[in-house]
Amino acid sequence: MRKKRILRILSVLMVLVMIFSAVPMMALAEDEDDDGTVNIDDMTEEEQRAYLKELEAQIQTYRDNANEQAKYAKALQEEIQILDKQISQVEKEIVDLNAQINAAKLKLDTAQTNLEKATADKVAYQKQLEERMVAMYMYGDNGYLEVLFGSESFSDFISRATAISAIIAYDNEIARRLRDTENLIDAQRALIEEQELALEEMMVQLKAKESDLEDQMQIKNDAVTQVAALKDYWVAQADSLKDEAYELRKILAEKNSSGDFANNYTTFLWPTPGYYTITDYYGWRICPFHGYEWHYGIDIGAPRNAKIIAPANGKILRASWYGEYGNCIIVDLGRDENGNTYKCLCAHLNSYAVDVGDVVMQGETIGYVGTTGNSTGYHLHFEIIINGDNVNPLEWLTK
Repeated sequence: MRKKRILRILSVLMVLVMIFSAVPMMALAEDEDDDGTVNIDDMTEEEQRAYLKELEAQIQTYRDNANEQAKYAKALQEEIQILDKQISQVEKEIVDLNAQINAAKLKLDTAQTNLEKATADKVAYQKQLEERMVAMYMYGDNGYLEVLFGSESFSDFISRATAISAIIAYDNEIARRLRDTENLIDAQRALIEEQELALEEMMVQLKAKESDLEDQMQIKNDAVTQVAALKDYWVAQADSLKDEAYELRKILAEKNSSGDFANNYTTFLWPTPGYYTITDYYGWRICPFHGYEWHYGIDIGAPRNAKIIAPANGKILRASWYGEYGNCIIVDLGRDENGNTYKCLCAHLNSYAVDVGDVVMQGETIGYVGTTGNSTGYHLHFEIIINGDNVNPLEWLTK
């Protein structure tokens, strides 16, 4: 069942590759040249922004697909490690069973020697019994009476009677030994055959188990290879769009050098979609590192590598280490019609999805949650800065 399940999964993955590969960039098809390429210069700024957003979404989809393949590959590797341990255990059991079989064969050899001796004894006992039977046939009970009546004295009579009694007892002992030997031979043969059958059955089962585990191992190794190929495919797809997106960002950055990003400066998007727990608020607090202090932003609890998005359109001013902030991104969100300037700061990131100078669109992934710098756990420290002063982000964010 596991083999079929893995094969079904791989088949589905390959179908997904074909489906995603076949998805065209439909939104701006009217701006394509005759050769199928998109001519950015012929677009209006609004169309360029829309096309960039579409490019970024497609790049993010490809990256997500690559990450999913990486996770699946990791899960497969963990299963392979379990299988490897199981195979090692079975191999150990086979070694132990071989030792038992060798010991059984040694016992069999010993039993065979005993059987041969018992058989020889049987032949000897049989011969002796046959001789006694011939004698008894020839003389019968009269022979014994003649021996007794031929006694010369009472003491001689007693001696002859004792001798005859011993002969009869000896005859009976030979017959008993013959029966016991035959029974011993039958019992030992049955026991050895039973042990051989049991050991051979155990060996067959272990060999079958080992073969099944090795088959599973091969299937999972093949799956790892295919998943790695899928991951490389999605990475290549994302890389194929990065240059185009970068050039378009540069064009838009030049157009927006004045700092006007046409944002709605009344609310901004929540920076961690799906994660809304505030672990520390804006204002006075007791800091684990500095004691009683003013907290210039909010801390949002989220798991490692949760996505951080741009709350509005903007340009990346910083994407690097920033002291106690750890990995930090600062986004220039432009200025409103009254000339007020807006920036946001995201701190303690695990990694970046953007570079300095990139123009980002509202909702675009810019980084991933971490616990770098002065941090006690995975979370996003988020600030909004207006005209150089920090404000309470909760007054500006919308979910």
